Amino acid sequence: MHKSGIVKYHVKLSFDVDGLVERADIIGAIFGQTEGLLGPEMNLNELQRVSKIGRIEVNTHSTTNTTAGDVLIPMSTDIDTCALISAAIESIDKVGSFDCHFQLTSLDDVRASKKEDIKTILVTNGYSTPKATKELIEVGIDAANIDIKAMSDDF
Repeated sequence: MHKSGIVKYHVKLSFDVDGLVERADIIGAIFGQTEGLLGPEMNLNELQRVSKIGRIEVNTHSTTNTTAGDVLIPMSTDIDTCALISAAIESIDKVGSFDCHFQLTSLDDVRASKKEDIKTILVTNGYSTPKATKELIEVGIDAANIDIKAMSDDF
């Protein structure tokens, strides 16, 4: 997903691997084991190519014989597609030759968070009452298209 792409959801998963693996191994397992699972329209490579899925971020930490970590996938698809892709990733049971377990930890609606942030900024800075801010949000403010750089009295 290009920097200008609008992220609607953050899919967050955790994983445990019964062996020592690298970040690239996790990404390889995600792409390799989900390929063809949900049909060509849900292929992760294709979804990235058309900017429906952003760069997959993987954080790992290893102990003596195990690797654990988390995965963050920014998505601009609908919620159903997010859920299907999450389920496909949860079905992964091997990373390389090691057994593993993926689990969805959250599916966050980024736009809802942005709307709440905007309401909080407006109310805390005295620009609006909670009731007026709620009405403003309800009539169609689109938080995904607003990027507040600064807010001051002379704004």
